[in-house]
Amino acid sequence: MYRLKNMNFTHIKRVAARAFALIWLTALLCGCGEGGGAPAPFSKYFNMDVGGKPFEAQVAVDDFEKMRGLMDRRELGENSAMIFVYDQPQRVSFWMKDTLIPLDLALFTSDGTLREIKPLYPNNLNPVNSARADIKYCIETNAGWFEKNGIAIGAKLSTDKLEAAIKAREKK
Repeated sequence: MYRLKNMNFTHIKRVAARAFALIWLTALLCGCGEGGGAPAPFSKYFNMDVGGKPFEAQVAVDDFEKMRGLMDRRELGENSAMIFVYDQPQRVSFWMKDTLIPLDLALFTSDGTLREIKPLYPNNLNPVNSARADIKYCIETNAGWFEKNGIAIGAKLSTDKLEAAIKAREKK
């Protein structure tokens, strides 16, 4: 009899824990609680422009998203990109572990000014570092995209569109 009671109590604890986890996950996914509405998912593309050229971009805001980047993708749309957003201006470093497509890396200061463009090669583990210590935004595009579109150092990123995308991505 003791064993049966003990087993039932353990089973009840397990069911209660699962129910609590399910309720918590449902609330998280539904965006319940303060702030209303769930944040836009990492997979969402936002309309952006740089140097007057429109493109669409995913916006990486947290460390996991920035670490993951474009890894394991076999292609990137012709006018698609990923924007990496940093909390503070800093020196940045990128590598191409498990990244299968050649990319250009564009580095921007807080005011949205393009300061550097660097090539990134598939599966290259050598770090590519910014020359500057005041980089706030980085954009990865298909290799040659900036040159093909006539975008050079000094071009401006539409920071109002980027700020709206960042706000949409924020965790509530």
